[in-house]
Amino acid sequence: MDTHSNQANTPREAVEKKSMDEMLLTLDHLFEREEATAKIVLAALYDMGAENIYYRQLRSRILRGAFRPVTKVSKPIFLFFGLRWFKANCPFLIADWLRSLVEFEKQKQSENAEVTQVAPSSRQRDEQPQKKLVVVERGNQEVERLSGQVQLLTSTLLITVAVMGGMLAWLGYELHLTRANLHQDPPVTQTRSERFQD
Repeated sequence: MDTHSNQANTPREAVEKKSMDEMLLTLDHLFEREEATAKIVLAALYDMGAENIYYRQLRSRILRGAFRPVTKVSKPIFLFFGLRWFKANCPFLIADWLRSLVEFEKQKQSENAEVTQVAPSSRQRDEQPQKKLVVVERGNQEVERLSGQVQLLTSTLLITVAVMGGMLAWLGYELHLTRANLHQDPPVTQTRSERFQD
């Protein structure tokens, strides 16, 4: 009986593999043809993420003031790498998601697993709230630690940007002075014979 089921699954698996390959190829072509649409989607996601960070994460006015120019400068870089990631990963992710929508066997197995789950004992019920409290407390400590790290990193970023900006301004000023000196007429020096004639 088992060999019969394997033989029955082989054509089904072949059809599924062929359909998946066709779907992946179609999605690849779609993203190649609709690159502008993908860029628009990524730009919208970037803008939403930047606004969420601006209003929900940054509390300091100094950080907020420095954040806007940084987001404008980094957006093209994000779009470049985001589009490459999008083209490389999204066709497979979308195809896998669509396949999961039409697979009914896994859904039935998960429903059966939920039904066969045994109710916890009274002792386990008492331990569960304590475990949840410990998990919540650890989560709160982790959030506080990460918040401190984010503040440290943003401060470091601002200091780095300020130092680099100062260095660029100084280099620009030096370059301007060097160019101004090159365009001036060279100083006229008198030769010995000219000095004696005067």
